[in-house]
Amino acid sequence: MRPSRRFTSARGRWPSECYPTVMQERNETITIALDADDRRHLRAISERTRASETAVAHRLLSHALNYADVDAESMAEILEGIPGAIDRIAEARAQLDRGEGIPLEDL
Repeated sequence: MRPSRRFTSARGRWPSECYPTVMQERNETITIALDADDRRHLRAISERTRASETAVAHRLLSHALNYADVDAESMAEILEGIPGAIDRIAEARAQLDRGEGIPLEDL
């Protein structure tokens, strides 16, 4: 993305191909399904804080991600909580055993 104006240096204009880099944060939307108990808990926190459920959920998820422990045991617990994850891992291993995988250096 180029800025609408050029910037000048102490010696005059920057070369035409030199533009300051503009970083743009990319936000993506994700959908999270909550069970009834978690939904009630989120609603209660939202009412107590007088903030929208979306804002509360965003802050809670951001906080959890910032402090998440990503050691192997924790990651295994997370993966085991994904429906069908164990079966998909077993199928991936079987595909590798059949030579259907792609070496990492080829990715």
